[in-house]
Amino acid sequence: MNAGGPNSLFLGRCLFWHEKFTRLEPFFRSSVNGWIPIDEKKRQFPPFGNVFSVDRNALRCVEGAARLFRVEANSRILSDEHDHFVAVDVQVPVEIVDLSTYEHLDDVRRMIVESGLSAERISSQEAVIAMKGRLCVRLRFEFDATDNVWRPADHRGLEQLTIFRLPPHQLLTAKLDGRSYFCPTEPLQSIDVVDWSSDPEFFQRVLKRLKKTAAFQPQGDLSDISRRTIERLATALRNGEPLGNDSRSSKAMTVRLQAFVANLEANVNAVHSVVDTLLSLPFVEGELRKAKDSAVKKVEHELRETLGPKVRQEIVESLSQLTAARESAAMELEEAHAQLASVRQDMALISEDRDRQIAALGSQSTEFLGAISTALDIAKRYAPEAKLKQVVPPWINPDIETGKPIKLAELKNALMDSAELSGVKFDDLIELDALLRAGEIPLLFGADADRLLQVYSRSVAAGNIWRMSVDLATLGIDDLWRHAATGEPTAFASAWEAAKGSGTPILVNIEDLTAAPASHWFPQLAHFARTSARPPNLFISATVSDTSIATGRVRFTSLKHGVPFEVAATAGGVAAAAYQAIFHEARGPVLELQGPILPTCAEDMIADLSRELLEIGATPILAQRAVLVFRASLATMQPQEARKLSLEIPKLVVSGPSTEGLLSHIESSFCRLEELLAAIAKP
Repeated sequence: MNAGGPNSLFLGRCLFWHEKFTRLEPFFRSSVNGWIPIDEKKRQFPPFGNVFSVDRNALRCVEGAARLFRVEANSRILSDEHDHFVAVDVQVPVEIVDLSTYEHLDDVRRMIVESGLSAERISSQEAVIAMKGRLCVRLRFEFDATDNVWRPADHRGLEQLTIFRLPPHQLLTAKLDGRSYFCPTEPLQSIDVVDWSSDPEFFQRVLKRLKKTAAFQPQGDLSDISRRTIERLATALRNGEPLGNDSRSSKAMTVRLQAFVANLEANVNAVHSVVDTLLSLPFVEGELRKAKDSAVKKVEHELRETLGPKVRQEIVESLSQLTAARESAAMELEEAHAQLASVRQDMALISEDRDRQIAALGSQSTEFLGAISTALDIAKRYAPEAKLKQVVPPWINPDIETGKPIKLAELKNALMDSAELSGVKFDDLIELDALLRAGEIPLLFGADADRLLQVYSRSVAAGNIWRMSVDLATLGIDDLWRHAATGEPTAFASAWEAAKGSGTPILVNIEDLTAAPASHWFPQLAHFARTSARPPNLFISATVSDTSIATGRVRFTSLKHGVPFEVAATAGGVAAAAYQAIFHEARGPVLELQGPILPTCAEDMIADLSRELLEIGATPILAQRAVLVFRASLATMQPQEARKLSLEIPKLVVSGPSTEGLLSHIESSFCRLEELLAAIAKP
């Protein structure tokens, strides 16, 4: 027969004391509504209505002691006279102490904490204290043999004690031997936290916290304790101001202070009232006056006896020191008067000597100044004029605006004339012009690279080229503006500033780009050259040695940010160069950059160019570069030629330049140059 299920709890008492086993008599069974009395115990717990137990919490317990336990079937039944069930998980039940008749919670606290609970009210070490409004706290107790009472065992836990809501059925269930026990099947719901520490501990903790506030510091308002201070302290404690009314940790303390301060203030007022009453009595007032006068006379006598000799000795010592100081000062004053008379005599002699020297130097200075004036007249008459000039290379500050101006619409014919006179390819000249005006940086290499620059500069910039030399010390883009060793401005910086102050084209060339670690700064320079930071009349180019290309020193990073540009030697170029070596060439024209260059069909052309850029996989930045080159090319090329040139830039970056292709171009250029020289050498 089942006694109630594996999760049911039973409340009973011990039948006898024994060291090895015992028997328990169950009286109540747990349910959702608390304890339920057990009827027909013999039928539920055959044969005698008891359960057998060997649990250590049931052994050697006092006869009649209450115990909480579970039951399970007895597997060792030898006869029908043995108990059919055994008790397991035996525990001491938690007793419920009903103090709900007290009106205030602080009264309950004082009974438990300050006075203690008598043995008649509690019989176990753990209990639930039931209070008014179905509130309760759960506490562990220890027996105080001195006062024969039970007191809370955990004093620290009383500072933050949790208040629970007690289910209503806990107090309505039947009692065992006149005592109520908590049924653990119903959980307790926490609702608040209170401070139940003892009055001495509570007051000491309040004072410790108050000492940390600004009011009790040496310069605070409450540093000088007086009756007024006590009244202000009581008011502050009652309002909870010094403890931080919004602090969660001070909540329990603040609530506790509401009742505590009232008692404290009442006691203080009572003491003050008694003192005031005593002081108002004539007899007490006369005695106090006598005691005060006696104390004053006693203090005066003690001061005379103790301090009189010392004061007299200090006065005598001070007077002797002052007398010695006065005599020493008088002697020093006499010496000073003697020294003053001696100094005055010396000054008179010096003054007479000075007058004689001034009279002697007057005639000598006149003669000396006349000789100096004569020497200056001779120097001015015969000395050549000296001019100091700063020694700088001629390409750092070349002349500006020394040629004849030409319009942008005349640029194509001017470049064509220059190509015919110089022998360079017209296509190379107009492509170089388009790239420079578009903000690109051509990377020139080949036999006629420098000559192409000279021809272009004579066509648009009166032949002026600003040349910037780089080396291993050019580590960053800032080094293009100032020399790393001297800090002086470079040719590049001079060209940049000249372009900002002039509207004519300024051509600056970076000589042998591979001589410096250009991968560190060339991408930034190429980016700035295509933005509004670059003056529009500043054209930037760079030369790369053929040896650097052959050995692979030109990195792909530099090539994709610039535009590789091979310039091969031509037969006409060799002949023109030989002619110009004998006959000096006059200054070339200067280009005026203002003027329209976009035709009416520019929008359609750019749309066609955009589709082609998408086909080769160009990025937005590459597309912008291509359109700028296309726009600049329209001044000297047909739209189809301009579009072809603009597409070379994204193709170069997307596919990457081929070093082998560059080398083949260089080799073919050298072969053509050798054939041309051989033809010229023939009679």
